[in-house]
Amino acid sequence: MCRAYAIVLVVLARSAAADRAPKPTRECKPAGGVLFEVAQRVDGKAKLTTATTRLFENGAWKTEIFDIDGKLARSRSGCLEVADVAGILAELSSAKWKTTRTNATCRADQPRLTLYKWKGRQLYKERTCNVEVLDQQSRHALDLIELHLHAPVDLDRGGEACIDNPFAKGCY
Repeated sequence: MCRAYAIVLVVLARSAAADRAPKPTRECKPAGGVLFEVAQRVDGKAKLTTATTRLFENGAWKTEIFDIDGKLARSRSGCLEVADVAGILAELSSAKWKTTRTNATCRADQPRLTLYKWKGRQLYKERTCNVEVLDQQSRHALDLIELHLHAPVDLDRGGEACIDNPFAKGCY
């Protein structure tokens, strides 16, 4: 009788250990069309780092960061789960994409802008000082996408590359 309990305990322990094993991350190469794009750009001839993050139809995402001369400095990629892509598409579809003009006076002279595109169509252009404010539901959709895609946050400081080498091109 004790032997039977011991066998059951060993089986349960092995089962629990197997459940704790990390799930392999889903890897995929970009395939299909570009569903969504976050393009971090600059106006005019400003010499600043830029980046493009794209989400593809199969859930693959890729971020390319370009140095001040427009050459590819680094890239990273990953793959979203099917459920995450479906959630993003649902958020994009249900958003109104309405802007409201505010009475704010903008005195910022920042050449940076971010373009948000869905299937090639520009949804919104965001600047440091926006007089056009996006509705709350659409803003939530953009925040969700940026969370999943890991779009670069601070291009002016060069990101991780400048932490490793502060004297690299585009860092200061």
